Amino acid sequence: METSGRIGKVEGLAESSYAILTPLVPVDDTVFRLALSLLTRELGTNDRIHAATCLTAGIPVIVSADAGFDKVKGLRRVDPLSARAVAHLLA
Repeated sequence: METSGRIGKVEGLAESSYAILTPLVPVDDTVFRLALSLLTRELGTNDRIHAATCLTAGIPVIVSADAGFDKVKGLRRVDPLSARAVAHLLA
């Protein structure tokens, strides 16, 4: 698909994405087991993996508009739609 030209210019996209997302945090068996144990109806499978990755890697804050993360003990959610919350995060 990328080489067909139908999705637009993708040159340098992977490198730019990597620069923004680095360091990458691995999802391993420990993360997956913890994600399975997060039995909250407010979060879907992918969100539980994000939460478990944060908890396992010692990342105490997640930036998300999804209030379901508020139910995860040990994880603080910052709503990107709240200017006040984002300013506090950056302070």
